[in-house]
Amino acid sequence: MKELKEAIEKILIESNNFIEDKIKLESPIENMFHDQLFKYKGGKVKVVPQYSVKTISGTFRLDFVLESDGSFIGIECDGKEFHKDDWYDEWRDSLLLFSSGLKSIFRFKGKDIYYSIKDLVYIMARKEPTFFNMDMIERISPSINNEIKEIIEGTWDQVKKKFEFTDSSFDDKDILYQIEITWRNLKRSFDTFCYKEVLYSYIFPGKTIEELKNILSEKHYETEQLLKLFNDKYPENKIQNS
Repeated sequence: MKELKEAIEKILIESNNFIEDKIKLESPIENMFHDQLFKYKGGKVKVVPQYSVKTISGTFRLDFVLESDGSFIGIECDGKEFHKDDWYDEWRDSLLLFSSGLKSIFRFKGKDIYYSIKDLVYIMARKEPTFFNMDMIERISPSINNEIKEIIEGTWDQVKKKFEFTDSSFDDKDILYQIEITWRNLKRSFDTFCYKEVLYSYIFPGKTIEELKNILSEKHYETEQLLKLFNDKYPENKIQNS
């Protein structure tokens, strides 16, 4: 009796969280993705929509954050109406990774969420398995294209990855699909330019990313110069060139 009561209470709490989260969603694409995240997440993993992170250049909201035992990954669903340019996104993600406990940020295009949502969930789960129910992921594995599996199991040495594969399941016709994923990880894909973007943000605090882009275009400092400017501005937090 006690175990049944506890199980029902847990189900009710999860149901209430699911409904409360749905209210916060801002687009049909986010609704679709939320349902899949809730279905395939690990048992104790929290799905947090519209997660705000305060940075030196402003406060930004991630469409979703998955949280597991104090570890976080962020997810952005890039619909055309909300998507800015790639440089802006890179700068924003760099600040988010440095200003929070996020391990990774995934960016998906709206069309890929609409047409290939399970492929996206599978790719995320393979790269960040601690956030997902891998038994459930294995159940969808047979439906995932082999070309995707081969790329996922190989070395992912690019921030932006394109997956191209053919699907013959529709009227026996070969249809070419292309999925584009951006995956930024503080340890694996944080290059020198991203490092410089963060330094610019702290040397010119309070500036928006658009303003910072203009500053960088006009005043292009090398990393050593940026470090000196940073150390002069924050002498109590001096850093060495790494």
